[in-house]
Amino acid sequence: MQTKLGRDESIPFRSPKIIPILIGSFLFLFVAGVVLMTFLEKTDREPNPSSFSYCALGHHALVQILDACNFTVIRGRHYFYKHIQEKMVLFLQPSRRLWADYTHEPISTSLQKIVTNDNIVLLTWPKWRILHPSAQNSQWVGDWIFLSADDLSGFSSEMGQDVQVKRIFANKSTLKTAWNKTYAIQCDSLQYFAYHQGKVLVSTQDQKPIVVEISNSNLNKGRLILVADPEIFTNMGVGKEENGMLALDMLQDLQPNKDVIVDEIAHGLGRPPSVLRALLTHPGIYITLQILLIGLFLAWLVGVRFRPPLAEPKRSRSLEEQIKAFAHITCAGNQHEYFLGKYLKSVIQELAERFPMIVPMPMSQKIEYLDQLGKAFGNPYSILSLYQKSLRVHHPRNISFIAKGIHQWKERMISLKK
Repeated sequence: MQTKLGRDESIPFRSPKIIPILIGSFLFLFVAGVVLMTFLEKTDREPNPSSFSYCALGHHALVQILDACNFTVIRGRHYFYKHIQEKMVLFLQPSRRLWADYTHEPISTSLQKIVTNDNIVLLTWPKWRILHPSAQNSQWVGDWIFLSADDLSGFSSEMGQDVQVKRIFANKSTLKTAWNKTYAIQCDSLQYFAYHQGKVLVSTQDQKPIVVEISNSNLNKGRLILVADPEIFTNMGVGKEENGMLALDMLQDLQPNKDVIVDEIAHGLGRPPSVLRALLTHPGIYITLQILLIGLFLAWLVGVRFRPPLAEPKRSRSLEEQIKAFAHITCAGNQHEYFLGKYLKSVIQELAERFPMIVPMPMSQKIEYLDQLGKAFGNPYSILSLYQKSLRVHHPRNISFIAKGIHQWKERMISLKK
């Protein structure tokens, strides 16, 4: 429908194109949310031993060293370890609780499954408990203490390993390895295995095992490597003495093809395992809210568009509006003479009810008679003059003037008759 406002398509929220546009926007946001959740990095909010952490107990420096030495490092944030084969997975001070919250199974069970798939698993024991973050930066360590013997024993039980870990209160030690190398390392109170059932890979000069490989016929071709002291891998320890060289040579010896997966699930940084959970947790919940708002707006728009039309409030038009509307109608169809004549006849017919003597007269005589009668009554308008002008009018402004004059002449005749 063409109006002075234009077509319906040009009126906001009335265009038929708005619905496919909103549906397209809905689908785009949904797909974008899924993709974003797949690749979004979940950052550390407090100090922890993750490979993303720059704090003293984190392992970001180790990953940088491995990258510089042409290792292929993957930060494991999806639970795909049940399916990988012939890879090396680093569990650096893992948390049993965080792993179980994500995978819904004990970490000891998961470790067994990963190793039996012919993978190499390197597991480091924890050493410290963080008391509080730094006052300057919440992602840094403010203060920490060593774990107690009971804490170390509890971790061994959680990992499903029959080992006992103790601590030497010395800062520097010389370690020898199964690949016939020695390293001068520096660790604050070096941890070692006081009891184990495996093959020693790294030990002190007085035969205290630091790194052992568990021997088990159920492991197939997989290997489970236990590291008593994690400090040689941490940000604060990897740069001391020959700690970094020991860590690098150990990983190269265990995995010559240099493919390493660093687990982050046990540090609480696993990506959500489902799209639904991703869209209902921070920060994906904001995308979900945007999608819901678009859906609600779309529902409202459909309801407004297809509901029964509201009754338009009635408004009485002024004389000026009626005359202008009449002029536009007559000119729109180029039939101004016809419509103006019809309007004049309707006026004469209305006056015939008040002046019955003009009923049998022809139209021309009615106009002449009423014109003379009006002059006799003192009507300042001349219906005869207006009628003659109506036969020659072509412009809407003139039509409006004539129609207004006819109307005012009629009203004056009616008032004089009263």
